[in-house]
Amino acid sequence: MKRLAIAICMVAVGASGCGSSTPANQPTGADRTWRANAAIIVRQLQGEIADAQLPDATPAAARAALHDESQLYGLVVSYSDFGGCREMVAAAGPLPRSAEHVARLLVAGCRHLERSSTLFTRAVKQNSGAALLAAGRESGRALPALVRAGAALEAGR
Repeated sequence: MKRLAIAICMVAVGASGCGSSTPANQPTGADRTWRANAAIIVRQLQGEIADAQLPDATPAAARAALHDESQLYGLVVSYSDFGGCREMVAAAGPLPRSAEHVARLLVAGCRHLERSSTLFTRAVKQNSGAALLAAGRESGRALPALVRAGAALEAGR
């Protein structure tokens, strides 16, 4: 009888995974942390892209925005983050293997955002409304990659 009880306990422990760690298809704690951090970055960048778009897309209006302290402050914040996009992604933590596709999408979006930051700097230095509009268009080109990254992060939950 004692052997039967031990055998049943062994089967029960074996069925529960023998105390194994996370199953292969379940994300680890580090994986979940990276994904949560990356999702925050995606949402932040998407919001800043929206903030960087000028309501009146003419060179004259863009030049005026460069002289409006309130608008300029918001643009500086957004374009500063765009310039540091890859650093933001790197700060999400160690990249889990399962998130390599998401990381590639983020880097693709960062390329556009970093270019837009360079264009913004040119716009400010040269008081160029045309360069500011180009910066806004370039930042918008990052959106498809960021949307796909966000969807992949949601799917990987």
